[in-house]
This record gives sequence, C-alpha cells and structure tokens, in this order.
Amino acid sequence: MTSEPGATRHASAAAPADRQADRHVEKADRQADRPWLFRTYAGHSTARASNELFRTNLAKGQTGLSVAFDLPTQTGYDSDHPLARGEVGK
Repeated sequence: MTSEPGATRHASAAAPADRQADRHVEKADRQADRPWLFRTYAGHSTARASNELFRTNLAKGQTGLSVAFDLPTQTGYDSDHPLARGEVGK
C-alpha cells in the first residue's frame, strides 16, 4: 500500500497516466503487423487524367488513393454555386 493517509491503491498498481501510456503501447503492438498505407494526394483536371495517374501509381506499389477534388467540392459547395465560379474542375 502507499504511505499516503487514506490511500487504498496498492503500490504496484499503475497510476492512471501509466495505464494510458500502456494503452498506446498495446495499440502500437496490435498495429505492428499491418503495413503502412502509401498514398499520394493527387488529382488532375479530367477524370481520365486522374484515372491514368492513379492506375500508374497503384502499379508502382501505392496502396491507397487520396483524391484531390476541386476546391468547391472540398468545401461543400455545389458546382453551380456563385462562390464556386471559376474554381470547378481546377
């Protein structure tokens, strides 16, 4: 037992912060056997050009896709919204 008055926690018991650190280690151990994803955040002006780039990168070993959409799409605007004018397809 600890020497603190009224303490009931056993001296060998981990403090809450220690248990939190243990959880992170356990999580890292669980994920150690999973390979990292290799991604490129990319996109081109046309679907055809983007498709070609993604297929080329996947053939070279890329394991995931992160598609760069035009700015209005990323910010939640419809393509016909006035604030999207001039940005769609860039």
